[in-house]
Amino acid sequence: MPAAELALPPSGVSAPASAVEGAAPPSAPVEVPPESDLTSGVEAPTESLGWMLMRTLVVFGGVMALIYLTLNVGLRKLMGLQGVPVGQQSVVSVVERLALDQRRTLFVVKAAGEYLLVGGGENGLQLLSKLDTGAVENIRSAPPPSNVMPLSPFLKKLIARRDATPPGSTPPSVPRPPDAA
Repeated sequence: MPAAELALPPSGVSAPASAVEGAAPPSAPVEVPPESDLTSGVEAPTESLGWMLMRTLVVFGGVMALIYLTLNVGLRKLMGLQGVPVGQQSVVSVVERLALDQRRTLFVVKAAGEYLLVGGGENGLQLLSKLDTGAVENIRSAPPPSNVMPLSPFLKKLIARRDATPPGSTPPSVPRPPDAA
């Protein structure tokens, strides 16, 4: 045979049966399993969907824990901030805030058991006055006023007219039975 016929064909192209002696017949192609590792000849293990989901959730939980620790602990140390320890009340707390306009705000601050009225604006914070502790605590412990507005006389008259029914008739909110005339 000439040398050109004995050369191996490029990959993916089948050689004629006469060119390669002792080759398998063309009707029996060699199949490579899709899950085998072609470099080592060892089959790769298949993962179940449940195991893959569990592994993903564990990794997600780890990433969320790292984000929490970085932002909550690391950022505080970086900026020099300290939070209130768990189970301990802070000495200073803002009880109420009232915005007067875009640049000015009133604060009621509780500091060391005293209530202070503080004003904040473009020039910073200023102590306006000390508030009576008993009066502030009475106001805070009182139930909030209801926001129900009284009806106007016109609306009261309309509602009374709607509710009043002439004798012998059924109110409009109750459907009449089909056999009643």
